[in-house]
Amino acid sequence: MEFAEWLVYKPSIDEEFELEKISRCILADEDHQEVARLCAVLSKQNFYQQKILEQTVRHVAELEAIIAAWEEPEIVKKTWWQKLLGV
Repeated sequence: MEFAEWLVYKPSIDEEFELEKISRCILADEDHQEVARLCAVLSKQNFYQQKILEQTVRHVAELEAIIAAWEEPEIVKKTWWQKLLGV
């Protein structure tokens, strides 16, 4: 897996279908007060989820940087005899 490849999410066809179905139900609803309440609740939920995701991504990036620092850089290649002797 390439660096930060885990950040890209490709939903399945079933997930896309379910999301579209929910979206169309909301758009077709005639009760504007209920839709407004739903929007308010979803806005709050989105805010908190966004903050959690930001913290999570920052933490994962820090951990990946630590792991990358542990690994041997590509520039410093050992010769076959250094690998053989463990130098």
